[in-house]
Amino acid sequence: MKKFLSTVAMLAMMLALCSSTCSGSSDDEDDYGVGTSQGVKTLYVDDEAYYAANCTAEQTKSSGMYLNIRAVTDPEFPYNGHELTVHISPSKVAELKEGDVFGTNKMSVQSFRRFNEIEVNIYTWNDLEGDITIKKITDMEMTIEINDLQLEHKSSKVKHKISGTAVLTSGVYDSRGNLLSFKDAIE
Repeated sequence: MKKFLSTVAMLAMMLALCSSTCSGSSDDEDDYGVGTSQGVKTLYVDDEAYYAANCTAEQTKSSGMYLNIRAVTDPEFPYNGHELTVHISPSKVAELKEGDVFGTNKMSVQSFRRFNEIEVNIYTWNDLEGDITIKKITDMEMTIEINDLQLEHKSSKVKHKISGTAVLTSGVYDSRGNLLSFKDAIE
């Protein structure tokens, strides 16, 4: 029995030592990925700061463009936070220019949800005010700025406010599901 207890005590000490050296302080929370596009919390949902991670643009053949913005609490585990999908009126990236502004008359919110929620119906949100500005377009990135976009759920009347910047890094998916760079989609 003494051998068993000493083995358990040794394992407990090793576990305690490992957990003290492996855990970081809460001060390091905002330092993730310094120097990368995900290194700073740049999105705000109801005034709470989030990282922009795995954001994409989708170009479809007949139904326009979709901007998929993901606001996450931890870029290493990008399934805790919010996802916003906005439909904008141009149907091709080629029609976008740096400085373009999409107000509530040129966009509609397809969905807004927490990652653990299942949204049954799309287009259940009213976009009350605010806009999205195209800040920069390069070969494989498009930077957008969300300027105080205010949403209201059509049936529950729950309101949310979204602001900040996001870098859409995955390029553009065409109607066949092929991934194009922004440069290829523009030309």
